[in-house]
Amino acid sequence: MVENPEGYAADAPYRRVWSVVDAVIDRVGADGNREAIQTTFRTLCGESLRRAPRVGHGRSSVITRAGVPFEFSFTTADRPGTFRMLTECAPADWLLLERVRATIRALKNLDTVCGLRMPWQKSAELLGSLIPESLDALDADWHNGALWVSMRFADKALPVMRLYVNQQINNNAYRFEKVDAMLDLLGQDWNRELLWDLFQLIGQWSDLAGLSLDFSAGQIGGVKLYFGAFAAEMRDIAALAAAAGAEDRLAEIKLFLEAAKAVDQETSRPALLASVLLPDHKGPLQAVKFDVTTAAVFERDRDVYRLMTGLLRAFRLHPYGFRACEDLFASPRWDVPPVRSLQYVGLALGRRGTSTMNIYLAPPESEYSASLEPDVASTPYADAGRRCARAFRERAAEALRRAAEYLASTQSLDGGWWDLPVSIGSSGPWLTALVGKALINADQADSNVDAGTVVERAAQFIEQSELQEGGWGWNEALPADCDSTAHCVLFLSDVGRETRPGTLAALLAFQAADGGFRTYQNAPPGHSWGLLHHDVHPAAVRAVAAARTPQDDAVTRGLPIIQDGLADEPIWPAFWWTTTAYGPWANLLCLADLGMLDMVTVEHRSWIRRSIVLDQPLDAALACTIAGLLHDRALERSAAEFLIDSQLCSGGWPGSRALRVVEAACMAPWLEASEDVAGLVYREHRGILTTAFGLAALVTIVNRGR
Repeated sequence: MVENPEGYAADAPYRRVWSVVDAVIDRVGADGNREAIQTTFRTLCGESLRRAPRVGHGRSSVITRAGVPFEFSFTTADRPGTFRMLTECAPADWLLLERVRATIRALKNLDTVCGLRMPWQKSAELLGSLIPESLDALDADWHNGALWVSMRFADKALPVMRLYVNQQINNNAYRFEKVDAMLDLLGQDWNRELLWDLFQLIGQWSDLAGLSLDFSAGQIGGVKLYFGAFAAEMRDIAALAAAAGAEDRLAEIKLFLEAAKAVDQETSRPALLASVLLPDHKGPLQAVKFDVTTAAVFERDRDVYRLMTGLLRAFRLHPYGFRACEDLFASPRWDVPPVRSLQYVGLALGRRGTSTMNIYLAPPESEYSASLEPDVASTPYADAGRRCARAFRERAAEALRRAAEYLASTQSLDGGWWDLPVSIGSSGPWLTALVGKALINADQADSNVDAGTVVERAAQFIEQSELQEGGWGWNEALPADCDSTAHCVLFLSDVGRETRPGTLAALLAFQAADGGFRTYQNAPPGHSWGLLHHDVHPAAVRAVAAARTPQDDAVTRGLPIIQDGLADEPIWPAFWWTTTAYGPWANLLCLADLGMLDMVTVEHRSWIRRSIVLDQPLDAALACTIAGLLHDRALERSAAEFLIDSQLCSGGWPGSRALRVVEAACMAPWLEASEDVAGLVYREHRGILTTAFGLAALVTIVNRGR
């Protein structure tokens, strides 16, 4: 991060805005593009960032309303490693021609940074066709901007730039004529026909507010038209949806509009902006999108978060970036909240039945960059040999206290915890159940944490997150899986919640005729996700025993599989995890709950110990629990020492890189050395799972000393 960039005034917003950008980059896993993003950020925002905004200049745009020329956004279609930004290239108080020139300068400079290979002559010609001949009206104080630029960065992909152009002349037919001229220059005669079809369809009740163009690798396309539909009736919206092939999606649109009314409580209905995507090749309209805009500045970031969480649950969508950055909304470490302005919420509907949701968030107005500094390790965990002079149990109790405080501080506003971002999004219910279970005994940690309240909020989150058909998935967008369902049932049983018949039925549905619990039901033949997995099956057996009795038929039929796994080499290999400790941890906990640890012989115990390698704190946390169950005090002590020495100053632990999304054709990923064959391995971004396992292990040690 550039601490004192040359040419920026002391009161320029560069540093405070970049601190937010830097934090978002870290959370969404876009580290590989950090340098390009920073250079792009400084290039695009250059003119605006070199001085503080003029106070009372009378002009503002949607973006600069927050006092900074930048906002970041998430969409449910994004994957880990994706970062989006939207900015203006000139201060809002500049005249239109000055703003156009500043934008052109920024784009030319950006071309050398990102390799967009912009066709500049063509681009300038297109912009020229859209700018009004008379600019007098646009230089009035009410001017709301003319040009915005967005950039999308993604791992292993060239960036994509989108240029937004407003149409300010108050004459709808004139605006359509301008767009027609631009499409003529692009040679898109088929879209010229669609343009005038749209004029006949919606030109009488909506204004053409603007358009956008996409630039990627020297190509120009992705023309999108934006219509201000402030007074639109449902019949008008339905007609537009039908034109874009989304006539069967009216129920979704109605649900979205109803939910979005909460965005701006000061108006009777939200401000609606509809947009349609024109095809790059001859054909029908490709998609329709509805954006709700708001002038509201929220008093608390948690209000933004709660609003979006409600929409996501309603639509069963999971925007990776939003969940990855959920702690931006609630961290008690920050004196000033990092969002406060929700600019847009959007719902996009495509012809193929796909839906995506967009969230645009503006950074804050106040200086707080110092409070966003990342946590640093008190000691690098590679140096696990250094020992404190304090007594071991005192050090364990202190580590336990700090871990409990870290987990409490990272609890989401909805009561859950979100981390472990993978290709299908980050985890909520599964992770929350494990963290909540670890915190049940945290009242004994002599910390400032009200563990009872934290656990109660987690239980409410779990109950609210259960799918309508029963069970829990990895996140909102996914169907129920056995592991998430089992751990949620275990946690709710531990806090005294009665298991609903439908919930237990959903769990039992994962059990096959041979007694084994499968991670997913109805997997296609030959798909490895539908097989028995030794890191999932024991959790389901434990959950049924906790919800019913250890003598239940499902438990009785499931136990032989655990016993047979002792004869395997390795013993109980984990399917979803690269750490060799996870499989034994899951199975030994099950046997301990059932009072059947005696089936693990001395020879088995020796094999399990030899299979454990302490390479990262997650290994140490799991090994510490395993050693406690096997009464191996030497392994327990060495694992606990490793764990205590690797704790971060935040109270958490460095996130592991151990969760594997296994390839469908790979039946035994633990035997494969290549990720291309076995499946990609992902890391925790916030170390929440490792911290929960570490806390659970230390509770046993500390309690034994009392």
